[in-house]
Amino acid sequence: MLPSTGQHRPVANARLLAAQQLQPCLSIPHTPQRLRCKAVLKASHRPCSQPAAAQLPQPCLAAAAPQRPQRLQRSVAARAAAADMGGSHSIDLSSSWSMPRRLQQLLKPSKYDAELLHLAVPALAAMMLEPLMNVLSAAFMGHLGTKQLGAVSLASLATSLATYVFSFLVFLTTPRVAAAHANGDSKTVNRLAAVGLWLALGTGLLVAVSLSFSAEAIVHALNPPEPEVSAYAVQYITVRSWGILAAMLGFVASGTYRGVKDTRTPLNAAIGAALTHITLTPLFILGFDWGVAGAALAATISQWVSCVMLLSLMFKRQLLHAADLLQPPRWHEVSPYLWKGAVLALRMVVTFGMVMFASAICVRAGAASQAAFEIIRQVWIISITFFESLNVATQAMAAGFLGRHDRTSAREVLQRALHLSCFAGLILGLLLFAWRGPLVGLFTKDAAVALLGGAVMPVIALCMPIDAGASIMDGGLIAAGQTNALSVVQVAGSLVQYAVLAVLVSRGYDSVAYVWGVLKVLSLARLSGGYWLHFVSGGSAYLHRGGVSSPQQQQQQ
Repeated sequence: MLPSTGQHRPVANARLLAAQQLQPCLSIPHTPQRLRCKAVLKASHRPCSQPAAAQLPQPCLAAAAPQRPQRLQRSVAARAAAADMGGSHSIDLSSSWSMPRRLQQLLKPSKYDAELLHLAVPALAAMMLEPLMNVLSAAFMGHLGTKQLGAVSLASLATSLATYVFSFLVFLTTPRVAAAHANGDSKTVNRLAAVGLWLALGTGLLVAVSLSFSAEAIVHALNPPEPEVSAYAVQYITVRSWGILAAMLGFVASGTYRGVKDTRTPLNAAIGAALTHITLTPLFILGFDWGVAGAALAATISQWVSCVMLLSLMFKRQLLHAADLLQPPRWHEVSPYLWKGAVLALRMVVTFGMVMFASAICVRAGAASQAAFEIIRQVWIISITFFESLNVATQAMAAGFLGRHDRTSAREVLQRALHLSCFAGLILGLLLFAWRGPLVGLFTKDAAVALLGGAVMPVIALCMPIDAGASIMDGGLIAAGQTNALSVVQVAGSLVQYAVLAVLVSRGYDSVAYVWGVLKVLSLARLSGGYWLHFVSGGSAYLHRGGVSSPQQQQQQ
């Protein structure tokens, strides 16, 4: 017998492997299945042949499959369950610890990406217009004089707080309208829009009248340094307060459009308001010489232009009927808004107060610290707008799926938005860190302010992915109608911030870096609290194990 060579070893190994795989099949009585298996075994004699599993009948494959150890089977089952919890983004067992493979999966397009971007991009453009208009007003005020600019800045605190507190109208309208729209219930969509507008009209009139007639008392409480600043601030609040009613009506209209997955109409209204603002501001301030009152009037008229555009298009698109609007809401229709709105308003007052408290600490630390704090705040506001637009898209899509009781799709949308936002936050954070010097230089030429701002910018850059993820977690709670849980998380985080800042200041740690570091505690609380409520808690609206499954059920409760 000739000695075996390496050339024949693959053949022998192939035949041995085939025999092992086909042994269960060969024990079957004479059937066509057994004849086929014998043919495969015979083919394994050839040097170029290897027994392919695909050639075996299905029963043979089941019998020939190697048995996994029990521990491995449990591990596979656990990972399969985790993949089910994660929706379409399943876990690849062969590369679950491979970071490049994970990154590849993240960059791979999802079936939800197109709709997310379709909703987020117009929302982003609309959100960016308002801060740009504020910059324009500030520029004109600066040309009038320092006192006028200081008066507008001071008076804007009161009007901005009043508007910000009642922004809960858009949060409460969006998920309800989205749930009704997803089920094709246009009648409920019309009624929800009408009820929201009635509520906005009542609260808006109350706030506008209160601010207008108490402008002097409000300015006195703010304690401006000079009498002329006080006079200008009173003028601004008196005129600007009547734009708050338009803002509240616009909140309900925007929430309705978001609920039906339309973010382009609010963008068109924002463009109309911006064009009005750009035209009237120089005309009233410089042409008619109306000064601070002219600036307030231009801003108020631009808000009403946006409001009228939104409401008129709601009638045109059959999102609002005159019959529903003429029928006053009943108590059971308004009470969910009042209860949840009060909780959300408390949350907004607490978080707004936290920012004011932090700003006051920087004021006591010196003018350079206050200027650096304001620069970082403006950079942060502009940066977070990118993620807030994705938040809007998440609210509309997730609320629609939850309205159809499709928790799996809602969870997949939420997870995809979370992954995209955190990845975008990482990229944006790296850019902020790399360009921190030139970026701060755009706002100031003061060396001390630039030094402080450049020292704090890495804190903002490092926490940008946390801010991005926190925004999406907020959107998930709003989409599910769990706004009370959202308020609890944010109020608790703000109280922790108050306590930590008070302790640090008492010990002399009042620098801008410490203040901004503590402010990021709230972002971490929003991210971690939201993640637990969405993906761990038994009361989650996104898991198949209890909880509230749709915003409609939330409203009934």
